[in-house]
Amino acid sequence: MTIVTLQDKELWDELVDKSHHGLIFHKWDFLKLVEKHSGYRLLPLGVYKGDKLTCVFPLFCKREMGMKMVFSPPPHACIPYLGPVMGPMYDELRQKRKESYLTSAIDEVNAEIKKISPNYTSIINSPGFSDIRPYKWNGYKDESYYTYKLDLSATIEEIWAGFDSTCKKNIKKGEKLGMSLKQVSDPARFYEVMTKRYKEQGLSSPLYNSQYLADLLTAFPENLKMFYVYLGEEIVALCIDCEYKGRVIHWLGAARLDNGFAGNDFMLWGLINKARADGFTDFEIQGANQKRLSEFKSKFNPGLETYYTIQKRDGLGKLAEWAYVNFMMKKTLTF
Repeated sequence: MTIVTLQDKELWDELVDKSHHGLIFHKWDFLKLVEKHSGYRLLPLGVYKGDKLTCVFPLFCKREMGMKMVFSPPPHACIPYLGPVMGPMYDELRQKRKESYLTSAIDEVNAEIKKISPNYTSIINSPGFSDIRPYKWNGYKDESYYTYKLDLSATIEEIWAGFDSTCKKNIKKGEKLGMSLKQVSDPARFYEVMTKRYKEQGLSSPLYNSQYLADLLTAFPENLKMFYVYLGEEIVALCIDCEYKGRVIHWLGAARLDNGFAGNDFMLWGLINKARADGFTDFEIQGANQKRLSEFKSKFNPGLETYYTIQKRDGLGKLAEWAYVNFMMKKTLTF
């Protein structure tokens, strides 16, 4: 296999669109907007077997305060997963060839990372990408994380029956009060509401800025949808969802607003109904790693999915990680 820095947007997006592992976050324009707003340099790697593109792997690189870092995805992009995308033929291969393709691809990418000589490397693979052995064989450490997925192939009555009784009560209360779910395009207001809520909790916003949101919504109008829940003129809940290849990811927002209303329960029920009516098969309630958030999200009776973070760091990288976890993470949480 050979590896190149790939600059062909159409070829990159074709593989992402056809692969079972490609997410909207892997799309070329999404990556370039992250590069624009993050200050990280995008390194779009493509792995070939002969003349066939078999894998794309976006890396983001930065040198700061004397430390070299490689991420996939970078911090504060609010991208939950990134890492490699194997071509559409990968899942059809017999196990021996599948392992050979994946191991060769990761070996090639690791060789490129070594050329950078980073002090800290972090890669978050997408759910379903479970074979992380090639990383381990290259000296990386792994850690498991979790997210929730609701199967929309069940009837709406079956989905409703699985909800926690408190959840059902909150949804019915929202309907009785006259809450309404509306799709909007208001990134500045969204950013303002979320930033204010985080500030009230002593936290800083994990997003770069409101223009980052505006650019993403403009670039992906068919995939990124912003919703507000209103009670009269008041916003009682808000979110941005990703719709791509049969799956909805309940992505940004869903923070608990200090207004005394259970707007998030009402919002999720409305979005689940919409996703099912629009023909989507899976609804991901993203993020199940914090006990406080899991207690809310598990009320909807979703299944649990595993994904893996891969890391490697030297002595300087360990020091930087310690500072980040003990100082930055106490001030900043993801949505």
